[in-house]
Amino acid sequence: SAGRRLAALVRGQLQGLEDFRHEARDAPKAYIFGAGASTLETMVAPRLPALAGTLGGALLRTESHRSRALVEAVREGRVDFAVVRRDAIIEPSKKNCLPLMKLSFHLCIPRCLLPKGKLDSHLGDPEVWAKLPFAAGRDGGQLDSAIREAMARAGVDFRPRFECGSMLQVRQLVAQEECAAVLPNLALPGLDEKRIAVTPFAPLANYGRTLVLHWNPRQTEIRGVAPASLAKMAAILARTDQPWT
Repeated sequence: SAGRRLAALVRGQLQGLEDFRHEARDAPKAYIFGAGASTLETMVAPRLPALAGTLGGALLRTESHRSRALVEAVREGRVDFAVVRRDAIIEPSKKNCLPLMKLSFHLCIPRCLLPKGKLDSHLGDPEVWAKLPFAAGRDGGQLDSAIREAMARAGVDFRPRFECGSMLQVRQLVAQEECAAVLPNLALPGLDEKRIAVTPFAPLANYGRTLVLHWNPRQTEIRGVAPASLAKMAAILARTDQPWT
Protein backbone atom coordinates (compact mmCIF):
# COMPACT_ATOMS: atom_id res chain seq x y z
CA SER A 1 0.00 0.00 0.00
CA ALA A 2 2.88 2.37 0.76
CA GLY A 3 4.45 1.63 -2.63
CA ARG A 4 1.18 2.36 -4.43
CA ARG A 5 0.82 5.66 -2.58
CA LEU A 6 4.41 6.60 -3.45
CA ALA A 7 3.81 5.65 -7.10
CA ALA A 8 0.72 7.87 -7.21
CA LEU A 9 2.65 10.79 -5.72
CA VAL A 10 5.52 10.40 -8.19
CA ARG A 11 3.14 9.96 -11.10
CA GLY A 12 1.34 13.17 -10.14
CA GLN A 13 4.58 15.12 -9.92
CA LEU A 14 5.80 13.85 -13.28
CA GLN A 15 2.43 14.67 -14.87
CA GLY A 16 2.63 18.17 -13.42
CA LEU A 17 6.08 18.68 -14.95
CA GLU A 18 4.85 17.39 -18.30
CA ASP A 19 1.88 19.77 -18.20
CA PHE A 20 4.24 22.65 -17.38
CA ARG A 21 6.39 21.80 -20.41
CA HIS A 22 3.31 21.87 -22.65
CA GLU A 23 2.12 25.17 -21.19
CA ALA A 24 5.58 26.72 -21.64
CA ARG A 25 5.53 25.76 -25.33
CA ASP A 26 1.90 26.85 -25.67
CA ALA A 27 1.12 23.27 -26.69
CA PRO A 28 -2.05 21.30 -25.84
CA LYS A 29 -1.96 18.89 -22.92
CA ALA A 30 -2.53 15.15 -23.31
CA TYR A 31 -5.24 13.25 -21.46
CA ILE A 32 -6.12 9.56 -21.28
CA PHE A 33 -9.77 8.63 -21.74
CA GLY A 34 -10.90 5.11 -20.83
CA ALA A 35 -14.03 3.01 -21.34
CA GLY A 36 -15.07 -0.54 -22.11
CA ALA A 37 -14.46 -1.63 -25.70
CA SER A 38 -18.05 -1.27 -26.90
CA THR A 39 -18.62 1.97 -25.01
CA LEU A 40 -15.37 3.38 -26.35
CA GLU A 41 -16.37 2.65 -29.95
CA THR A 42 -20.03 3.71 -29.78
CA MET A 43 -20.09 6.54 -27.24
CA VAL A 44 -16.59 7.96 -26.80
CA ALA A 45 -14.74 7.69 -30.13
CA PRO A 46 -17.36 9.58 -32.23
CA ARG A 47 -17.23 12.42 -29.71
CA LEU A 48 -13.45 12.75 -29.34
CA PRO A 49 -13.26 15.95 -31.42
CA ALA A 50 -15.86 17.68 -29.24
CA LEU A 51 -14.23 16.40 -26.05
CA ALA A 52 -10.83 17.61 -27.21
CA GLY A 53 -12.27 21.03 -27.96
CA THR A 54 -13.67 21.25 -24.44
CA LEU A 55 -10.16 20.59 -23.13
CA GLY A 56 -8.55 23.32 -25.21
CA GLY A 57 -7.66 21.20 -28.23
CA ALA A 58 -6.01 18.53 -26.07
CA LEU A 59 -4.45 15.35 -27.39
CA LEU A 60 -6.75 12.53 -26.27
CA ARG A 61 -5.48 8.97 -25.90
CA THR A 62 -7.96 6.14 -25.43
CA GLU A 63 -7.68 2.93 -23.42
CA SER A 64 -10.10 0.03 -23.22
CA HIS A 65 -10.66 -1.74 -19.89
CA ARG A 66 -13.54 -3.01 -17.81
CA SER A 67 -15.21 -0.64 -15.35
CA ARG A 68 -13.53 -1.85 -12.15
CA ALA A 69 -10.06 -1.74 -13.73
CA LEU A 70 -10.75 1.78 -14.96
CA VAL A 71 -11.92 2.95 -11.54
CA GLU A 72 -8.61 1.75 -10.11
CA ALA A 73 -6.66 3.43 -12.93
CA VAL A 74 -8.47 6.72 -12.31
CA ARG A 75 -7.76 6.49 -8.59
CA GLU A 76 -4.06 5.90 -9.26
CA GLY A 77 -3.84 8.68 -11.84
CA ARG A 78 -3.10 6.39 -14.79
CA VAL A 79 -6.31 7.43 -16.57
CA ASP A 80 -7.71 10.97 -16.48
CA PHE A 81 -11.35 10.36 -17.44
CA ALA A 82 -13.40 7.19 -17.79
CA VAL A 83 -16.90 6.11 -18.71
CA VAL A 84 -17.78 3.38 -16.23
CA ARG A 85 -20.73 1.81 -14.45
CA ARG A 86 -21.68 3.87 -11.44
CA ASP A 87 -21.87 0.75 -9.25
CA ALA A 88 -18.15 0.10 -9.91
CA ILE A 89 -17.17 3.27 -8.04
CA ILE A 90 -16.71 3.10 -4.28
CA GLU A 91 -18.97 5.73 -2.71
CA PRO A 92 -19.72 7.63 -5.93
CA SER A 93 -20.53 11.32 -5.49
CA LYS A 94 -20.94 14.47 -7.55
CA LYS A 95 -17.29 15.17 -6.75
CA ASN A 96 -16.05 12.29 -8.90
CA CYS A 97 -18.76 11.38 -11.43
CA LEU A 98 -21.63 12.71 -13.53
CA PRO A 99 -24.46 10.55 -14.94
CA LEU A 100 -24.54 9.92 -18.70
CA MET A 101 -27.20 7.36 -19.45
CA LYS A 102 -28.93 4.26 -18.12
CA LEU A 103 -28.26 1.06 -19.98
CA SER A 104 -31.21 -1.02 -21.16
CA PHE A 105 -31.19 -4.30 -23.04
CA HIS A 106 -33.03 -5.27 -26.20
CA LEU A 107 -33.69 -8.40 -28.18
CA CYS A 108 -32.63 -7.79 -31.79
CA ILE A 109 -33.87 -10.28 -34.39
CA PRO A 110 -33.33 -10.06 -38.15
CA ARG A 111 -36.83 -10.34 -39.62
CA CYS A 112 -35.61 -12.86 -42.17
CA LEU A 113 -34.81 -15.25 -39.29
CA LEU A 114 -38.24 -15.15 -37.69
CA PRO A 115 -40.10 -18.47 -37.98
CA LYS A 116 -42.78 -18.48 -40.64
CA GLY A 117 -45.95 -16.80 -39.48
CA LYS A 118 -44.30 -15.04 -36.54
CA LEU A 119 -44.76 -11.27 -36.31
CA ASP A 120 -43.29 -8.51 -34.13
CA SER A 121 -45.98 -9.30 -31.58
CA HIS A 122 -44.31 -12.69 -31.03
CA LEU A 123 -40.83 -11.30 -30.29
CA GLY A 124 -41.26 -11.67 -26.54
CA ASP A 125 -42.10 -15.37 -26.74
CA PRO A 126 -39.26 -17.61 -25.43
CA GLU A 127 -40.46 -20.38 -27.76
CA VAL A 128 -39.52 -18.12 -30.67
CA TRP A 129 -36.09 -17.40 -29.14
CA ALA A 130 -35.37 -21.10 -28.84
CA LYS A 131 -35.62 -21.51 -32.62
CA LEU A 132 -33.20 -18.69 -33.49
CA PRO A 133 -29.45 -18.71 -34.10
CA PHE A 134 -27.85 -16.37 -31.56
CA ALA A 135 -24.58 -14.51 -31.23
CA ALA A 136 -23.34 -13.81 -27.71
CA GLY A 137 -20.26 -12.79 -25.78
CA ARG A 138 -17.66 -15.23 -24.53
CA ASP A 139 -15.74 -13.21 -21.97
CA GLY A 140 -17.72 -14.32 -18.93
CA GLY A 141 -18.37 -10.70 -17.96
CA GLN A 142 -21.39 -9.52 -16.01
CA LEU A 143 -23.56 -8.79 -19.03
CA ASP A 144 -22.75 -12.03 -20.82
CA SER A 145 -23.51 -14.04 -17.67
CA ALA A 146 -26.73 -12.09 -17.07
CA ILE A 147 -27.99 -12.81 -20.59
CA ARG A 148 -27.26 -16.53 -20.31
CA GLU A 149 -28.89 -16.74 -16.89
CA ALA A 150 -31.94 -14.83 -18.15
CA MET A 151 -32.34 -17.23 -21.07
CA ALA A 152 -32.09 -20.19 -18.70
CA ARG A 153 -34.78 -18.70 -16.44
CA ALA A 154 -37.00 -18.29 -19.51
CA GLY A 155 -36.59 -22.00 -20.25
CA VAL A 156 -34.41 -21.52 -23.33
CA ASP A 157 -31.60 -23.99 -24.00
CA PHE A 158 -29.27 -21.16 -24.98
CA ARG A 159 -26.52 -22.40 -27.28
CA PRO A 160 -25.17 -19.47 -29.33
CA ARG A 161 -24.05 -20.14 -32.86
CA PHE A 162 -21.23 -17.62 -32.40
CA GLU A 163 -19.44 -16.47 -29.25
CA CYS A 164 -17.66 -13.17 -29.81
CA GLY A 165 -14.96 -11.26 -28.01
CA SER A 166 -16.87 -7.96 -28.01
CA MET A 167 -20.40 -6.64 -28.23
CA LEU A 168 -19.43 -4.84 -31.43
CA GLN A 169 -18.79 -8.18 -33.12
CA VAL A 170 -22.17 -9.43 -31.92
CA ARG A 171 -23.83 -6.31 -33.32
CA GLN A 172 -22.14 -6.80 -36.69
CA LEU A 173 -23.57 -10.30 -37.01
CA VAL A 174 -27.04 -8.93 -36.22
CA ALA A 175 -26.63 -6.14 -38.79
CA GLN A 176 -25.59 -8.76 -41.38
CA GLU A 177 -28.82 -10.63 -40.56
CA GLU A 178 -26.89 -13.75 -39.56
CA CYS A 179 -28.01 -14.00 -35.93
CA ALA A 180 -30.24 -12.64 -33.22
CA ALA A 181 -28.75 -11.14 -30.05
CA VAL A 182 -29.45 -9.25 -26.87
CA LEU A 183 -27.80 -5.83 -27.23
CA PRO A 184 -27.52 -2.79 -24.96
CA ASN A 185 -29.14 0.43 -26.09
CA LEU A 186 -25.66 1.81 -26.87
CA ALA A 187 -25.41 -0.63 -29.78
CA LEU A 188 -28.82 0.07 -31.34
CA PRO A 189 -28.28 3.29 -33.34
CA GLY A 190 -27.72 2.50 -37.00
CA LEU A 191 -29.56 -0.81 -37.09
CA ASP A 192 -32.08 -0.91 -39.94
CA GLU A 193 -35.53 -1.08 -38.33
CA LYS A 194 -37.00 -2.45 -41.56
CA ARG A 195 -34.68 -5.46 -41.44
CA ILE A 196 -34.05 -5.83 -37.70
CA ALA A 197 -36.89 -6.20 -35.21
CA VAL A 198 -36.06 -4.68 -31.82
CA THR A 199 -37.94 -5.13 -28.56
CA PRO A 200 -37.05 -4.69 -24.87
CA PHE A 201 -35.59 -7.90 -23.42
CA ALA A 202 -38.05 -8.45 -20.58
CA PRO A 203 -35.88 -10.82 -18.48
CA LEU A 204 -33.33 -7.99 -18.03
CA ALA A 205 -35.84 -5.19 -17.51
CA ASN A 206 -34.48 -4.52 -14.02
CA TYR A 207 -30.82 -5.03 -14.89
CA GLY A 208 -30.17 -1.49 -16.08
CA ARG A 209 -26.89 0.10 -14.99
CA THR A 210 -26.05 3.79 -15.07
CA LEU A 211 -22.98 4.88 -17.02
CA VAL A 212 -21.13 7.87 -15.60
CA LEU A 213 -18.17 10.08 -16.46
CA HIS A 214 -15.64 9.40 -13.69
CA TRP A 215 -12.49 11.30 -12.69
CA ASN A 216 -10.09 11.84 -9.81
CA PRO A 217 -10.90 15.24 -8.22
CA ARG A 218 -7.32 15.74 -7.04
CA GLN A 219 -5.91 15.03 -10.49
CA THR A 220 -8.35 17.28 -12.33
CA GLU A 221 -7.56 20.11 -9.90
CA ILE A 222 -3.80 19.68 -10.37
CA ARG A 223 -4.17 19.52 -14.14
CA GLY A 224 -6.42 22.58 -14.26
CA VAL A 225 -9.61 20.92 -15.53
CA ALA A 226 -12.46 23.17 -14.38
CA PRO A 227 -15.77 21.76 -13.11
CA ALA A 228 -17.51 23.52 -16.00
CA SER A 229 -15.36 21.55 -18.46
CA LEU A 230 -16.29 18.28 -16.75
CA ALA A 231 -19.98 19.17 -16.97
CA LYS A 232 -19.63 20.03 -20.67
CA MET A 233 -17.82 16.74 -21.34
CA ALA A 234 -20.61 14.83 -19.63
CA ALA A 235 -23.20 16.67 -21.73
CA ILE A 236 -21.30 15.78 -24.91
CA LEU A 237 -21.12 12.10 -23.97
CA ALA A 238 -24.78 11.97 -22.93
CA ARG A 239 -25.97 13.02 -26.38
CA THR A 240 -27.55 10.15 -28.23
CA ASP A 241 -29.33 9.61 -31.53
CA GLN A 242 -30.79 6.27 -30.55
CA PRO A 243 -34.43 5.75 -31.54
CA TRP A 244 -35.11 3.22 -28.76
CA THR A 245 -35.33 3.80 -25.00
